[in-house]
Amino acid sequence: VDMATYVVRLLNPFTRQAAKFPPATTLMNQRDLGRIHMRMVLLSVSGAGLADDTTVAVHFHMMRTLAVVKPGDVHWTVVDRGKLLFPAMSFAGRFYCCATDHAVMVVETSADRPPRLALAAELIRPFGRIMMDTVHLVDNDGELMLVDRECPINSGIKYNVHRVDLDARKMLPVRGLGGRAVFIGTELSLSVSPLVFPSISADTIYLGFEGCM
Repeated sequence: VDMATYVVRLLNPFTRQAAKFPPATTLMNQRDLGRIHMRMVLLSVSGAGLADDTTVAVHFHMMRTLAVVKPGDVHWTVVDRGKLLFPAMSFAGRFYCCATDHAVMVVETSADRPPRLALAAELIRPFGRIMMDTVHLVDNDGELMLVDRECPINSGIKYNVHRVDLDARKMLPVRGLGGRAVFIGTELSLSVSPLVFPSISADTIYLGFEGCM
């Protein structure tokens, strides 16, 4: 997001080509537009990527707005506003996010219907944002995985790893990470092979933020 004009651009780092999209301020309400000093925070992007071959999805976490756009569009199309859809990421050419407490959702696009959120897989357990628990989506060497980080009161942190079965629309518990390591942050997660970086340990989760805080 260009914070001078609020225009959103998508850059291909390999070809250095950039696609220019409408200003993100068009997604803001009148109250938000009046808070000029807050625009940088409100328009911070916490997830972006392809929803299909030509559609880009962007999640503005602080505005709780998920919107899509295509090259040449004159305005954004809001997919969802008001829900906390976090984390959000692109995987295999589609855009996924976690709904507040029950499921992984995917942005569905078609020629005859507006873009919409559809169920990709149910979570194994309800997830409450009021608790310190967190969930993290990650592309683990071509498989969509979910790391469920439990942070119970008066107990240690527990990590549960699941493969997101997109065909069956459910979570499959797994042991380990297939010999890889996963770095999880507050917004995005990254899977890395120890064969490329020998200093890291296989089947290990590295935390990019502090404990249960």
